[in-house]
Amino acid sequence: MLHSQRVMTNFGRKPRIHSGVDVIRHSMVSLERYIPPTLYRRLFIKRIARHPLAIEGFEFRPVQSLFELEEALRLVNDSYARRGISTVCRAGMRFSAFHLLPGTTTFVAIKDQQIVGTVSLIEDSMLGLPLEEVHGNEVVMQRLAGGRLAEVGTLAVAAGYRGKGVPLMLYNAMFRWAMHFRGVQRLLIAVHPRAGAFYRNVLFFSPMGRVQPYTKLNNALSLPLCLDLGNAPAIFQQAYQRPALGFAVEGQRTHFFDFFCRSDYAHIRLPATGSVRRWDAQEVLTHMARCGVHGRNLSPRVQRALALA
Repeated sequence: MLHSQRVMTNFGRKPRIHSGVDVIRHSMVSLERYIPPTLYRRLFIKRIARHPLAIEGFEFRPVQSLFELEEALRLVNDSYARRGISTVCRAGMRFSAFHLLPGTTTFVAIKDQQIVGTVSLIEDSMLGLPLEEVHGNEVVMQRLAGGRLAEVGTLAVAAGYRGKGVPLMLYNAMFRWAMHFRGVQRLLIAVHPRAGAFYRNVLFFSPMGRVQPYTKLNNALSLPLCLDLGNAPAIFQQAYQRPALGFAVEGQRTHFFDFFCRSDYAHIRLPATGSVRRWDAQEVLTHMARCGVHGRNLSPRVQRALALA
């Protein structure tokens, strides 16, 4: 059984005030725009090449039960609290209708029977996408361009497992799932400007709007980005298929084109059918109760999306 990662010692901890600090950091990070993308990629690969990705004993896969989903959400809430963009609530997790939708897949990294990392792929639906709350116009423009949209969200890694390649392996699983199983054509993501250079220069996301404050996350700054998955393999091949940009995974030399687009890893386990775990009405109601949410607090649209009406 997976061990609980409750963080009740942090219950009620107030978030740091982000607005002023973020503006200063955003100004400093803007200096990264002067680093040429090619040099930025070489420096990043050089950094991760110093140590092979430590994924022995890990398992990366979609959640298989409500218990696993809730453990992942608790990890997200704890991570957000440490970063000062949220408080830890009594349940240790916050209710999110998006994570219960039929088109959402929550991935987890499991080590020693504990969930130590998570990321979610939230496909476009009747509820839209989470980042629309801040970047609504940008999402509308992406819809008008046609194609299947999905948002990457709620990336979190437990404190003792950072710097071990967990986010890269989670992204590997998520990218493959989106491209090969779910037919997603464009990935959207909202990141802090501090992370913008990594997503632009390493993963080839493109900016699709201006930085805005994310009200629900203590006014943390949010930069909207988009990745065209149809063109991504060719872009990765052109940028990374060269010896100087190699690194090791499980003792084998690779580069980001092979890593994301060609090589298979036994630690990543995706359902062969491509089907998403669907939560029945009883599971949804159970999760709502654990989060302290009553059905009357949900709009009719959310109730319909969750098959509660």
